Amino acid sequence: MKSNTLKFSKKIILPILLVGMVSSVGVMAKPSGGDRGPHLEQKFERLIDRLDLNTEQEEKAEQILERLKEGKPDKQVGKRSHQMMNLNPGDADYLEKATEQANLKAAHIRTNMIEMAIAKQSLYAILDDEQKEKMAKMAERRMKKMEKRESKKEKN
Repeated sequence: MKSNTLKFSKKIILPILLVGMVSSVGVMAKPSGGDRGPHLEQKFERLIDRLDLNTEQEEKAEQILERLKEGKPDKQVGKRSHQMMNLNPGDADYLEKATEQANLKAAHIRTNMIEMAIAKQSLYAILDDEQKEKMAKMAERRMKKMEKRESKKEKN
């Protein structure tokens, strides 16, 4: 009887344990909270790909993308927001340091938004009417998805 139980556990439990271990590696390997989606350049590249540009437009779009990459803000500024966790709430200048960290992060976000707006405006200038309409529809779909996510958050 014991040998049957042992064979059963080797055939069933061992594969289950292996699957569990392998799947947990994937979960543990993914950074938590650090990866918040693609960078500006990747978003812009996807936008370019979806607009079906002709050769001349593609060349101009590549130039716009290069300018976006060149104007990239300091990555370290975004990472400095983690310094907030190292601040001691008991320090006399805690609020001052927290405000400084918030201002640095806000400036970083503002710079990213402005760079992307400039790139989109430059891209929009080289599009024909059909492509402009397609770009507007894509933005509309994104807004609907965002509103749907927001409404789900409000329900929870």
